[in-house]
Formats: sequence, C-alpha cells, structure tokens
Amino acid sequence: MEALFLKVFNMGIAAGWVILAVLLLRFFLRKAPRSLCCILWALAAARLVCPIFLESGFSLIPSAEAVPREILTMQEPAVESGFSRLDNRINMAISDSMSSGAGDSANPMQVIVWAAARLWAAGAAAMLLYSVVTWCILRRRVTAALRTEENIWICDAVKSPFILGILSPHIYLPSDLAEPELGCVVAHEKAHLKRHDHWWKPFGFLLLSLYWFHPLCWIAYILFCQDMELACDERVIREMGDAEKKNYAEALLACSIPRHMVSACPVAFGEAGVKKRIKSVLNYRKPAFWVMGMAAAACAIAAICFLTNPSGGKWEQSDADKVELRRMIQAVDKKVAYVFAVYENDRVPGKLLAGFTNSSGQIGYAVFEQNSTKGEAGYRLKGCRPLGEELLENDTLGLYWGFDRSVTVVLSRNQNLAYVEAKVGEETLQAENAGNLYAPSMLVLEWPRLLKEDVEVHYYNQQNEEMHNPEPEELMPFWEEAEEQTYEDDMMMLMMMEEERRREEEQRREEEMELQDPAGEQK
Repeated sequence: MEALFLKVFNMGIAAGWVILAVLLLRFFLRKAPRSLCCILWALAAARLVCPIFLESGFSLIPSAEAVPREILTMQEPAVESGFSRLDNRINMAISDSMSSGAGDSANPMQVIVWAAARLWAAGAAAMLLYSVVTWCILRRRVTAALRTEENIWICDAVKSPFILGILSPHIYLPSDLAEPELGCVVAHEKAHLKRHDHWWKPFGFLLLSLYWFHPLCWIAYILFCQDMELACDERVIREMGDAEKKNYAEALLACSIPRHMVSACPVAFGEAGVKKRIKSVLNYRKPAFWVMGMAAAACAIAAICFLTNPSGGKWEQSDADKVELRRMIQAVDKKVAYVFAVYENDRVPGKLLAGFTNSSGQIGYAVFEQNSTKGEAGYRLKGCRPLGEELLENDTLGLYWGFDRSVTVVLSRNQNLAYVEAKVGEETLQAENAGNLYAPSMLVLEWPRLLKEDVEVHYYNQQNEEMHNPEPEELMPFWEEAEEQTYEDDMMMLMMMEEERRREEEQRREEEMELQDPAGEQK
C-alpha cells in the first residue's frame, strides 16, 4: 500500500501543476466557450489517472516523481521537486529530523509513509461511502416518480431538475414546474446527456475521492462542475433571442437550490453558481472566430507541455557520438582521447559522464551537460579530469560540477575488479563492474545529497577479497600485445570515421555552393 500511496502522491503533485495552469488559462479565456475549459480540466484528469507519460523537452512539469520510491530505504531521505534550492532546504530539514540512526529499529520515513498510506485509504473509502449513501437516499426519494415521456419523470419530492443514473440516466423534474420554464429545463438536461456529463461528474468525484488530500483537486472539481453547467447553458442559448434568454435566466432562478457540499450525483439544473450562470446567460455573445482559435491553440499547447514528463537526458550511444565526445575531451586534455564508457541517469538530470584514456595512458572522466541553447541539441563539455597511473582510482564530485547530488566515479584498470563499496558516515553504496576486459572500467555511485565528507572506497575481486593498488615494481602492462592492437584498431576506426564524415561535409558544402552559383553549370 505504501508504494501505491507514493505513486498517487507523486501523480497528485504533477497534476497540481496542471490545475494551476488551467486556473491561469481560465482567467485569460473568459470569453472563450466553456466547453474548451472542460477540455482543460480533462488534461488535469488525465494527469491524475495515467501513471506513464512520454518525455518531452517542452514539458513544464518540474519533476515527474517528486518523492522517489527509494525514499523508504534511503539512509537520508530526500525529495526531488525539480527546484534545486527548494530541494536542498527540504532535504536538510528531512535529514535533520528523519534520518535513521544506527540504533533505530525502523526508518522514521517508513513509519510516516505507512501511517499516511492508511490515512489516505481511510479518507478515500469515506468519500466513496458518502457518494454511495447519498445516491441511495436520492434513489429512494424518486421511487414514486411518474414517467411522462421518453426518459422524463415527474416527482413531488424533487425540488430542482436533475439527472440520475449512469448506464440508464433519467431526467427528474419537480411536479410544480411552470410551463414556460419546462422547455428550458428539458433542453438543458438533454444537453447534459448529449455531452455525457452524467458520466464525467461521477468520474470527477471518483478522482476527488482518491486525491481528497490535495486542496487543488477540490478547487478543480468545484470549478469543473461550474464550467460543465456553463457549457450546457451556452449550448442551449446560443441560438436564442434576448426574450428567450430572459426566460431561461428566470428558470435558473426559480430552480436554484442551496448546495453546501460537493457530490458525485446528481447532475442538477440549479445547483452550481446560479448567480454567475444567470449573468452569463443574459450577457452571452457568440465568441469571435479568433477567440475560438486562440482557445484551441491554448488547449493544444497545454496538452504538449503538461501531458509529457521532463526529459531525463536519455541518450543513445553510437560510434559517431563517441567521436564527438572524444573530440571535445581532446580539446581540453590536449592529447588523443579514447572514450571507453558512457554513463547517464535520470537521477542526475541533464548530465552525462564519459570515461576516457589518453595517448599517455592516463585514465579520467569528463562531465557533459545537456545543451539548453535554443535550436541546439545534444551535450556540451562541462569539464574533464585526468587521473593518475594507478590501477584503482576514484573521485567524488558535487555542487561545483553543477550536480544536485554528489557522484563518486571509480575508474579501474584492474581486470580482477568485481565490485566496489563506497561509504560515507553510516551510508554505504555498492556498484558492480560490468566493463569489458579490453578497456578500463568506470563505475558510478550516486549519493542522495551533496557530500561534504570524504568518501571511503573499497575494491573487491570475484572471491570477495579486498584489493589494493600494487606497488610500482609490481605493475604490469595493462594491455597485452593483442589488446594493444585492438586498441589501435579502435582508434584507427574512429579516426577514419571522423575523416569520412569531414569529407562528406566538405562535399556537401561544395554541392551547395555550386547550386547557389547562378553562373555554374549543373552537372
């Protein structure tokens, strides 16, 4: 249940940004049809329902998972809201109050999430029980209703017209409804049926029941109900004259009822924002074409920006990419560089680590960051750090490299290395060596916070024996003769690929110049 609660909690946070955007757009789209506002609320509903979305560089969602699933097992729990400064302050507070000590019987965060998950389930169950009870009471109240025509029913116990039912909806009218008001009311309720509002309102209440802890969801549900009624009003009155609009407004006033609590049903004629609806009916003018166009464009842009998750810097490695990374490293290192490993992860957003060795045999790593320049893609070099000649080396980088968390990079020339264990304070991380035998290995360990202490790293072989760097006289050449040849072949292949690409680029430029020269002859 804890995992489900964390998933719902994260989806609620992401949907909160959509709801805020819809509230802002509603303000600027006051002259647009209310049906388009209902589409905007559908975007918020989609964010509340769907657990998976595509990634996009246009996404305005700061973080798809503000509270990571691993928070229950972290030695020092941390959140990732997408705002570094906010995260640092929150994580410092969490670290001071909720970090588990060596003698603790349970992780404090696990206890808090366990209790929160049970409270959430109890609240959702109470909301659903309330909706079922109110539906049963209303259903019992209309048992004496009389059918007049089609699915229209008259009942003495009904004070305001409404629709009840999902699969077989019925329109219930008060028996004392005057004849001038009857046509307006029936037209409005039939508009609800055509728009399937008797489905959408219970569905919206179901979402509210699951996200009852989210204050923005309550605001969204109340405003959605108002926009739904306004959309039906507009659908009915768009072809009416002034006199008919006045009769419609009088019908609204006559059928208005006080409503102090939100409910899943019924879809009632006079329950939501009657004063605002009357004003809207009397002042209604058919929206201009440009208003419709701008509103539709706003809905499309909102869908692109809020129904996608922020890009995690996913990058597919290829030989051409290695050539580009090698060229950038070489520009700083001033020596021929060969890229032997590339590491990227969503938890280090927008960053890329590449392990390299140069012509002097030094190994090191380079840090790249995602290009934020408009019209450009890929990564640009942020810096590189060649290390020494030892078989086992490590380095830890953090804030000064532009990371939101610290990263320990382990570089190894030792083929016997099986895994490494890094420790700082009471927190320990492990990483297995999955590198090939013909190149150095790079292992990366991610820490959930910026480290100020030194990281202690231990190296182990396949027999779980701790390894140490050998003395200088014990050092053996890393590459055998065949391995050296493989390395040279790889370097030659990369250089040939780069030369081929350069020739193709020059040929393409020459062809473009010939096409642009008016005096040139077409070959």
